[in-house]
Amino acid sequence: TTVHRHFESWSSAAQKYIDILEKDMIEGQLLRLDRRFYKCIDYDKLPKVPEDLGEFLNVDDYKSNYTLSGGFKNVFHHARGSAKVSQEQSTYMNRDGHKLYLRLQHRIDRLKSVCDM
Repeated sequence: TTVHRHFESWSSAAQKYIDILEKDMIEGQLLRLDRRFYKCIDYDKLPKVPEDLGEFLNVDDYKSNYTLSGGFKNVFHHARGSAKVSQEQSTYMNRDGHKLYLRLQHRIDRLKSVCDM
């Protein structure tokens, strides 16, 4: 079966993420928390996750030798079909997308620095 999720267009979604990140909502919250209360995951490095993530989330089962980090490696698939870019995405990316991408990447890099990534 297919589930149609009706995601927003890149332009709408990117601008919302930028608005949230530029207001320093997430960054400010992370800076106020003790590092023992959260873990950051670099999605670009999946399926690699911190070895102690499962212990942190209390999901590792040492009786069965299951660890979350091992589970990620077992179920993560690198094979992806080539993504088709819609006409709107193509037009938008060619016109203004690069500027949005740079703004978004700058904010993500700031979050990564808060997370020591």
